[in-house]
Amino acid sequence: MELGLERPDDRPALGFIARVTLHPSQRDFFHFIPIEALAEGDGTRGVVYLLAPEGSTVFRRDIAIAFVLDDSVAVAGGLETGALVVTRGAPYLSDSARVERINPR
Repeated sequence: MELGLERPDDRPALGFIARVTLHPSQRDFFHFIPIEALAEGDGTRGVVYLLAPEGSTVFRRDIAIAFVLDDSVAVAGGLETGALVVTRGAPYLSDSARVERINPR
């Protein structure tokens, strides 16, 4: 990152330390899911499986990936708040696959 000084005539000394506050030009909202929840991923597109309302089958959902951070994926689109995402065995699923929910919250 490179920062500029508003008054370039005030040159800081070598080793100068400054406190800086950054203000993003826009604020984005992301859902974060474990990277293991991705059944497929290719750049900015991915696939996850969501638990169907009846709670015993899953359905495929295409998502937009914003970025990956450590072991989490920031999802920019395709997920609603409260959606139940399959986090174990996702690559082995298909639409309407029967599943058993563990550790329900």
